[in-house]
Amino acid sequence: MPLTELKIDYVRNIKHVSIGLHNNINLFLGANGTGKSSLLESVYFMFTGRSFRTRRIAHVIQFGQEYCLVSGSVRVPQSSHTVNQLINVGVQKKMNGAVNAKIGVDRYSSIASLAKLLPIQFHTPEDPLLLDASAEMKRRFIDWGVFHVEHSFHGLWRNANKILKQRNALLKSGIRTYSQLEAWDSQLAPLFEQIDRMRRDHLDCIVQSSDQGPFSEVLAELGVRLHYYSGWPKDETSLKSCWVDSFERDQERRFTHYGAHRADLRIELNGKVGLHGGAKNTLSRGQKKAVSLHLKMIQTKIVGKTKKQPAVFLLDDIGAEFDHQSIARVVSWLLDQDVQLFITAIDETQFGQLLKGKDYRMFHVEHGNVFKHEI
Repeated sequence: MPLTELKIDYVRNIKHVSIGLHNNINLFLGANGTGKSSLLESVYFMFTGRSFRTRRIAHVIQFGQEYCLVSGSVRVPQSSHTVNQLINVGVQKKMNGAVNAKIGVDRYSSIASLAKLLPIQFHTPEDPLLLDASAEMKRRFIDWGVFHVEHSFHGLWRNANKILKQRNALLKSGIRTYSQLEAWDSQLAPLFEQIDRMRRDHLDCIVQSSDQGPFSEVLAELGVRLHYYSGWPKDETSLKSCWVDSFERDQERRFTHYGAHRADLRIELNGKVGLHGGAKNTLSRGQKKAVSLHLKMIQTKIVGKTKKQPAVFLLDDIGAEFDHQSIARVVSWLLDQDVQLFITAIDETQFGQLLKGKDYRMFHVEHGNVFKHEI
């Protein structure tokens, strides 16, 4: 399900751009500050409604404008017996945060339907590395995969989050007895337990496939092991029992300490948990980048295989982080997974030989303008 056309209006220094895309490899070349990263940011924005560079939409919308708009065409397989269909998609976001999304003729006020349409993953030099990441960021890593492989996950999490907000509101109101929470907990516990099972199953898939990626020998040498913490001491007691036992603490601090909203991915190196010890403090940044990119690529493979459709992978300035041999391994491995690649670089030096004999499309980016380069 590749993205075949991209149109961008008012994203950072890009005023208006319209380009046709290659099904496999799209290489964007240009000096720093010309808008290369903004192009990848726009692709990510179209299917997530947010930026991978900032949380503030005002930083994404071009100065002096009230909105940004990214649209394009996606080739959707209908069946094994019919021709693939092109569907027009797009998302507009205003300065006040309002979202207008469109798939074909249907309009939406949320991005979830677009996000389900095309899995999109990214890696940038500024990308927070999993080995340094907070528990919240590592939950997002797991949940990206679960969202795409479990159709019910989005609805489960949305409903659980609503109930959790109600529970926390009651705690903030100064309730005196646990019985005032029990009705909410009876609804919330099974939702959190379903979410927990989905996350655990997805992480198991990543673990089982982690020896197949481009940096598998790095993970083996470091003794990398992934462990999932549910957000409560699951092996000792039920979630509802945890809430009963922790009521006084929850009451005092006025928020819920145990639950799927507190889950974490814990990374072990050679028998030691890496988050607070070995990994964060002793590994080189290059090793951390290799581990993080490797796990994202494995996850992308799992999602693509489960959904039976290729994903989009954005590689922003990968030449500044990895040597030529590592870049070749990353690109070759992703292409073997039938992934549509978007790559940025200052020039084609690092990619000329790598892409020799391959079919791809190359663009030059200058001051927010994009020009197709004939190969």
